[in-house]
Amino acid sequence: MPRSLSRISANPYWSGNTTGQVWKFITEASTSVEQVSDSHDMRPFDIYPNPVTSRIATIDFRLSEAAEISISLYDIYGRRVKADYLGHYLQGLHRHELHLDEFPSGTYLLMIHTGWSKTVKSIILLE
Repeated sequence: MPRSLSRISANPYWSGNTTGQVWKFITEASTSVEQVSDSHDMRPFDIYPNPVTSRIATIDFRLSEAAEISISLYDIYGRRVKADYLGHYLQGLHRHELHLDEFPSGTYLLMIHTGWSKTVKSIILLE
């Protein structure tokens, strides 16, 4: 059993799968999903404002080591509607502005990809 599963097994909001990845399901007003990684830690990222009313969202994310970063935006049907390669980022805190002018109001999932992990959060667009 992976180390991360044993330390969280008492928490009903966590679950694991057979590949050893651990996912944290947060039940709040806006639903989000975060992957927890044992190595090459990318801390959960922040999106603000959320809900987005200005059609520009700011994403803050922190890397424990340098990585190639890309983002993908998915609609509620699981279709990828946007994919951007952001480039190489060094360890530390980073900020990226995400322009959402071409998308209708609704709920989307934003995924940040690094060379070792994927982290997902929901984003709500309002007019």
